[in-house]
Amino acid sequence: MAENIKTSAQDQGAASAPEPVASAHSVYSGKVQPSLAVSTFRNIDQMFPSRVVPCAKQPVALEKSPLRLDDVRFTSNDTPYNLNDYITLNRVAGLLILKDNKIVSEQYHLGNSEQTRWMSMSVAKSISSTLVGAAILDGHIGGIDDPLTDYLPELKG
Repeated sequence: MAENIKTSAQDQGAASAPEPVASAHSVYSGKVQPSLAVSTFRNIDQMFPSRVVPCAKQPVALEKSPLRLDDVRFTSNDTPYNLNDYITLNRVAGLLILKDNKIVSEQYHLGNSEQTRWMSMSVAKSISSTLVGAAILDGHIGGIDDPLTDYLPELKG
């Protein structure tokens, strides 16, 4: 499997050592060890074409709420858990909880930090649907039933 691994620095401007990155085939076949999967998801731009999307001219920072939800507790199958148990058992890399547009919990794990880039996976679907809604509201798209080729005619056929 060593031939399926390459290395890359997470941030091209960083002085940190390159991390190992698995091949796309290894990732999608489910044959990647968890530690290699973590470094691959931090460096997904090494696996697929990517581009930088600039932030807004005036980005709005999320405020931190005085209310904290870090001490969440629940029971499943008669076993008590807290939020840290959930994060550990499910190998959660990062968790951000918002309430009333304010951060009530923000945690990073598996060697990640607030600055870590990470593969979006299914989050992209939620972001895409939000952007479609905003485009409809702003009049850039007529509605969700419009054919995609109305906006991307090069996809016809």
